[in-house]
Amino acid sequence: MVRFISFHSLKGGTGKTTLATNFAVLSALRGQNVCLLDFDFRAPSLHAFFRADPTLWVNEFLDGKCGIMETLHEIDTDEKGKLVVGFANPSTEAMRDMMTKDREWEAKALHRTLSAKSVMLKEGFDLVVFDTSPGIQYSSVNALASSNVIVLVMSKDELDRKDVPSVVNKLYKPFARKIGVVLNKVVLCIPGERSKKIERSGKESMQLIENVEHKLKCPVWGLIPCFCEVSLEGNIVYALQKPNHPFVSELSAVADKIQKGS
Repeated sequence: MVRFISFHSLKGGTGKTTLATNFAVLSALRGQNVCLLDFDFRAPSLHAFFRADPTLWVNEFLDGKCGIMETLHEIDTDEKGKLVVGFANPSTEAMRDMMTKDREWEAKALHRTLSAKSVMLKEGFDLVVFDTSPGIQYSSVNALASSNVIVLVMSKDELDRKDVPSVVNKLYKPFARKIGVVLNKVVLCIPGERSKKIERSGKESMQLIENVEHKLKCPVWGLIPCFCEVSLEGNIVYALQKPNHPFVSELSAVADKIQKGS
């Protein structure tokens, strides 16, 4: 079976796209045939990560103007696995157009997304990764409905939001077979020594994970420390361009849990 995994967040700025992109690359580097699809139509950015300028976009596939395979562009990873990416159109006109789609269009888009699953199977993909829009957008819901795994990317401060358990229970659980949380950009400091980070295996980190799992009733698949340069440098695919960076080793451990969870 092809595994379909959606990376989703309830707000912007969690690092969701960075995690989804590098997870897809790591999976390809490990020998899997991977398709990464940009379903963040309100703020698409995968084209910037890969410096791509496609002639056909995922938008056009959802509009019924082309097949899904026509939108895919292969990325050279120099490894056994294959990585192809479907990009969302970043133009202002395209983003505005996606925001005006009605429910009838969204229903057709969901049907096309689901029909693409059989195409992915025939083409020999092992893994399809959706980078979704933050929040509860129709495009995100369509991706979630098409997936058998959801990775909720959260920041530590989101735990105080009362609506998070409701979203997990009412949106995710009816769709997905597996749900897991990745806590990203986490900075845990010893009281009185704010410059000193606590190790991931420390008491405070374990307590944070236990709190999340208790509140959301789903496993935490990873806790990734805050690396300022990853946020500041922007559109760098660390798994390809800086494979020895500690962010990559942290994400690699998380990727193992996501793969096992899926």
